[in-house]
Amino acid sequence: MQMRSFLGITTHLIQDGKLKTQNIGIVELFEGHTAIYIGHTLIETLQSWGLEAEKVVAVVTYSGANMKKAIVDEFGAKKHLPCVAHTINLVVEKAIDKTQEISKTGVKSGGVPVLLFKVCEIVKYFKKSTKACDLLRNSQRVEGKKDGHFLKPVLDVKTRWNSSFYMIERFILLASHFSQVLLTESGKIRDIPDMVTSSELRCIEDICSLLRPIEQLTRELSTEKFVMSSKVMPIIFCTRNEIVKQDPTFSIAKNFKFKIIEELDYRFESYAFQNPLANSKAQDKLVQMMDKDTNFDDQIICSTETDVAVRESKNYDLWGLHRTLEQEHKNKRNHMTTSREELKSYLHQSVIGLNKNPLDEWESTKTVYPKLYKLAQKYLIIPGTSVRSERLFSKAGATISQTRNRLTGSKLNK
Repeated sequence: MQMRSFLGITTHLIQDGKLKTQNIGIVELFEGHTAIYIGHTLIETLQSWGLEAEKVVAVVTYSGANMKKAIVDEFGAKKHLPCVAHTINLVVEKAIDKTQEISKTGVKSGGVPVLLFKVCEIVKYFKKSTKACDLLRNSQRVEGKKDGHFLKPVLDVKTRWNSSFYMIERFILLASHFSQVLLTESGKIRDIPDMVTSSELRCIEDICSLLRPIEQLTRELSTEKFVMSSKVMPIIFCTRNEIVKQDPTFSIAKNFKFKIIEELDYRFESYAFQNPLANSKAQDKLVQMMDKDTNFDDQIICSTETDVAVRESKNYDLWGLHRTLEQEHKNKRNHMTTSREELKSYLHQSVIGLNKNPLDEWESTKTVYPKLYKLAQKYLIIPGTSVRSERLFSKAGATISQTRNRLTGSKLNK
């Protein structure tokens, strides 16, 4: 098949109180993937649908330099948001890599990659050997499993960290069966991989426990049908806390835990793990964004800081903060007082559960908080990830097949 490049574009909006997602194009790219070319292609696609760039609240993409520059040039720096799922992927990849020791000559060794390599080699052996797979099934049959319920080895994919999690998770479940088969075949077949030691297996279990909260975070963020912008900071903060609570036994796992926390703090620094209510400037912006005469388009403050502020409001003196705001904005016009009262009332309301739909809550309270309702309608449409576009390419891959490999880009777009 021909190697061709496409730009996938999806739009997100709220219609009749429901979050809607629409594919507006899989556009074939004919030139080098420069920021200028990508930006012009994106603008042309929007214009073909009658969509004005000025009305775009935010653009979520992966963090490639060309893509980021394209969005910044065409929409402005404040409207670009990195895909949280891609950021999480970088967190795990970098944390795994940093557990290795680096020699004076720059050679890396040890750490989590060595254990993953050993697991991967064992899984590859079972994937390639029909006899080994038969023995693996027989071993599970003796244990009492029935046909159709046998577990199969899972091999990781280098571009997705969670595939490594699924690999070691399945490896742990099948460890005793792997060990039995490898021991049986060790004297019969050359170049058979060695089974991991008992201490290595326990270390792998610690690593799996550290990765499990991050895998759950990734699945939660990858939803298409529910609002995610207001959930990003709370669930990342909770995930970090879950990792902090864990107490690995082995030094490799302990180092891995430290590196994960370090990467989370570094890569989500812009979202700030500290509560925004501790920052009077953040509260000042919350009031400003309700002022019709103030141009405020900081989507990160709107979609994350406001939500975290509500969740942690009991930990701070809101009344004292409100008095400070009154002093700072005493020269504002009268309707600003109404805005502040609306904000104060909203922050004192109880928080809905994470399993509830924020859009339903806003529809039921829009008469009580009319100004905040308009902001919610504007900013809650922002997705946390670019997963919808990723899935769009999965569908495109099923459309362009070996039997339909001459389908043109324009026909594919239709």
